[in-house]
Amino acid sequence: GALLTLVHVIERHAPAAVHSERHLVSAGEASAYLSEVVRSPVLAGLRVETHVHEVEVRDVAQSIAEHTAELAPDLVVMSIHGTGGARRLLFGTIAQQVIGLGVTPVLLVRPSRDTAAAQGKEWTTIVAPIDGNPVHEKSLPLAAGLASAFSCRLHLLMVIPNPQELTGSEKAAGVLMPGATRFKL
Repeated sequence: GALLTLVHVIERHAPAAVHSERHLVSAGEASAYLSEVVRSPVLAGLRVETHVHEVEVRDVAQSIAEHTAELAPDLVVMSIHGTGGARRLLFGTIAQQVIGLGVTPVLLVRPSRDTAAAQGKEWTTIVAPIDGNPVHEKSLPLAAGLASAFSCRLHLLMVIPNPQELTGSEKAAGVLMPGATRFKL
């Protein structure tokens, strides 16, 4: 029942293609594309709006983060493509930058090479990593909501360090942690 807002940001000096796909370089192209997506059968019956940020921007990640603050969504969903060369190594992907700039949970989706098979694929399990920090556990209601919406299992995953690998105050705290920290491999 949530509102889905499709957002496209116009990048200044954008390349004609990205990952061998046509890149939308004008507001007109972006609006036409989003209108086409809205009519897609997968979105039938959903409340969908579109927004094209028409002013060209140098920093796409910053613009997405600003739109997230403006639109106040519960979740940002981004598709990731895979490569980025030296720029990716130095600055991270746009998705990584959006995660770093924002406070809204981000769901990253890697497109399948077989799009038809991917559209028919159903989620069966969601893994939510936890680390004992209550601030980080604010994502658990979202994970639980997704698990409920997709009728799938939710696994909470906590990695417990081997006590022999801990040093200083970590080692002292490790002794006081639950019995799981004393698990022997």
